[in-house]
Amino acid sequence: MTPDVQESSAPGSFHTTDSLPVPRRRASWREALSRTFGAMDMNASDEVFSGTIRTAPLGRLQAVTVDGDCLSVLRTRRHVTQDGQEESVVVKLLDRGVARREQDGREALLGPGDIFVYDMARPRPAESSPRSPSSCQERF
Repeated sequence: MTPDVQESSAPGSFHTTDSLPVPRRRASWREALSRTFGAMDMNASDEVFSGTIRTAPLGRLQAVTVDGDCLSVLRTRRHVTQDGQEESVVVKLLDRGVARREQDGREALLGPGDIFVYDMARPRPAESSPRSPSSCQERF
């Protein structure tokens, strides 16, 4: 199953689950997140799920905006070794919602405007909670 991908002539990509039948959205969202951020286990509602990922090149970096229903993810040592993203560092700005991030025994509770960094070579759990009915947005 592949995410609904729409690409324009501009560099970057756009993935959304909004046009998919509800039963396919969770699997599509997981695949889109894993393609963008590396392998992970994801826990999200089966019934109400919406998500959009936009990417754009920014020199040697990639700018990513994720907007979607809240979820919990776990990136284990097994995920780190299987996806080849161990040399990446992610810098995020939480636009709305609240999130909990943990890595190397440190935990941070985050709100809108908070910036955080994590190393893709290390396992980490993460949770995002809703700002309103069930939506979070992060910029990478």
